[in-house]
Amino acid sequence: MMAKKKGAAHLEIIIAFTLFISFTFFLLYFIQFPKQNRLAETSLEILQSKFEQDNYINLTRISIKTNSSGCFSVAFNTIDGNLKSLVRDTDGDILHSKMESSNIINIDSSKNFFIIYLSSDFLDSSSLSCDRLLPSNYTIGGIEKSTILSYKRLNSLVADYRDNYLTLKTALGIPQNLEFAIKSNIKGFSLEGTQQKEDIITAKTASYPVLYSDGRIEIKEFTFEIW
Repeated sequence: MMAKKKGAAHLEIIIAFTLFISFTFFLLYFIQFPKQNRLAETSLEILQSKFEQDNYINLTRISIKTNSSGCFSVAFNTIDGNLKSLVRDTDGDILHSKMESSNIINIDSSKNFFIIYLSSDFLDSSSLSCDRLLPSNYTIGGIEKSTILSYKRLNSLVADYRDNYLTLKTALGIPQNLEFAIKSNIKGFSLEGTQQKEDIITAKTASYPVLYSDGRIEIKEFTFEIW
């Protein structure tokens, strides 16, 4: 009888110990899981912010009306940066243009109203030298400055993700125990596949205008993922 009681006591101790261990793991899981979620959500916000910061470039838009046509140069307020020009007429056609300095541009146009776009990402144009117009022969309608995603920089980002993932991950502020990916509907743009993807903890999709080197501007979607 005593042996049976001792056996039952041992069984109760084993069951109690098993229940205690199970409860402890259960409690730790539900304490840790919200922390992991909060860390992932914070990392997602940092990822998107760093993505914008590192891939935005300046785009300047200047509208000008002249009293002349042909090959001429006009001056405007100095704009900082090593900029290249792209000029469109009222039909949207690209005109031959060339920056002469930070505030002087040469334009070859058969029309007298056009829009100048200035950016570091535009393609280099061939040389062009024109006579300077007097300020009384042209009117600057306005100068608009904005920021826009650079297609050129996005291509560099793809290469960094593929070849230097850990360095890029650190630069983007992603903790060591998390991984990230960025997807887009831009052809050839994909920041995924380098790391084994597990269940996504948090994700966010946003739309941005993207500037191409040929002057095109397209709205594209980007999805940021953390796991």
